[in-house]
Amino acid sequence: MAAPEEECWRAIRGRSYWERILSDDSPFQKEALTTEGYCPFRYDFYQLMRNQLLAHCIEAEFKGDFNRVDFGVIYHADNEALLKMARPFGGERDPLKAWPRLLKDPSKFHTFTIQELVGVVSRKLPVGLAGWRSYLKQKYDL
Repeated sequence: MAAPEEECWRAIRGRSYWERILSDDSPFQKEALTTEGYCPFRYDFYQLMRNQLLAHCIEAEFKGDFNRVDFGVIYHADNEALLKMARPFGGERDPLKAWPRLLKDPSKFHTFTIQELVGVVSRKLPVGLAGWRSYLKQKYDL
């Protein structure tokens, strides 16, 4: 963590993540990045980092009809493997609970299950999407 631009394999390969991660405008708390003795983005948090940065950059750089971009993870409630990181971060093995600890504004990160999403959508589902709803029920028992 002392020199990620020089030591990170992804930075050496030309990925510019660290420039954004360490900038003053970063969505990440710099102090939280050193919670462990390893780079938090090397293992389980890599894809979360990429998507969090994408949401942040869209919000910062796109001048459209909106002023806020949040990032969310939708997962299947039975996916127990997803919720157990190989290495704990700050004592937490659930990445969806540990991730907000890295963020300056944790309210911009959301998690919910596909079951919760389908439950909400199904209550307000237009007639034209009945086939899609039947497919989800048949394929995934949702």
